Amino acid sequence: MNKRQLVVTWAIVVFPVLSNVVFAKESAKGGNETLCPVRWTSEIKIKDLNELDSLFDKPVDMSRACEDCSLELTDEKDENKKVKITTCKQYFDPEYEKFYACTTYDITMESWFKLDCNTLKFLKNSIPSKVSYLSDFVLSKDAIRYLPAELVNWGCVGSEEECNKIGSKTLKDLGSELKVKVEDKFNLDIEYDDTANTIKLLAWGDFNHDGIEDVLLYITHHYIGGSGRSYKSVVLTRLEKEGKLIELPDKNSGGM
Repeated sequence: MNKRQLVVTWAIVVFPVLSNVVFAKESAKGGNETLCPVRWTSEIKIKDLNELDSLFDKPVDMSRACEDCSLELTDEKDENKKVKITTCKQYFDPEYEKFYACTTYDITMESWFKLDCNTLKFLKNSIPSKVSYLSDFVLSKDAIRYLPAELVNWGCVGSEEECNKIGSKTLKDLGSELKVKVEDKFNLDIEYDDTANTIKLLAWGDFNHDGIEDVLLYITHHYIGGSGRSYKSVVLTRLEKEGKLIELPDKNSGGM
């Protein structure tokens, strides 16, 4: 699997507490229109988007897991060929596209690269939006009315038709089995169908350059009482006021 694609992968993820802080790039003006600024939460340790390039060259902080943590990736064609990865620039290097986290330990360490590096890449590719239907979007308990059900159905078992039906529902449509806990306005914990899920709101911006504001989420899943885990980055958008939230395809895979 191409590790730079933001798709489901096995991992163990530990999250720090996120304070209710939002940072924003100054609003820009284009002609007579005022653009909605790119904004991000305190999970992303930057003060200004101008810092992004330098952050790709800095070591990813794995001390959140342990003091002497490191990430080693293995060549999928030659298991004897390995490389130590320390920065996001190195992580996205095309030379290591076919390298993967082989051991449970390295899968765990890669989770920090997925969270930090993928988020930096989304922000690097973001621009201020011309229109926003998500300016007040937060992860309150009311959000289950419009968040897509597929955010917690990470391993749909059944026919293609059954899985497509799930994809057309909202979290609220999943019924009484769904248990929701609001950690704060940027974090939801959800239990459903023997899985525990975390939905984390990271940023607002125009990530696909269509002029409309989107939101960047980071989602983790694990089986309750089991070892299966996954995580992924997701971009959602809304095309009209009170409209359905739509998941955008990933345009951030590939090189720097």
